[in-house]
Amino acid sequence: MSNADISAKFRAMADRIDRNEGEFGGAFLVVPPGDAPAIDGMMVGTKPDAGSFLAYARAEVEKAGIEFEANSRGADRFNTGRMR
Repeated sequence: MSNADISAKFRAMADRIDRNEGEFGGAFLVVPPGDAPAIDGMMVGTKPDAGSFLAYARAEVEKAGIEFEANSRGADRFNTGRMR
């Protein structure tokens, strides 16, 4: 991903925040290096709660990490390699 592509993702998130008319509950954008896709999220219309927002952001990043690892090794995205 080029630097221009990366900065465009941040501008797009800033635009989403600017257009938000509801209660702002938090926003995040994570741009990993290499071919991993960017991860973003925003909570609106909820009472601001840092704990809930951070749990949401953490869950989204963890989910993306699991999917990236599965795709990297050519596995089914629901197969995390754990024994059942």
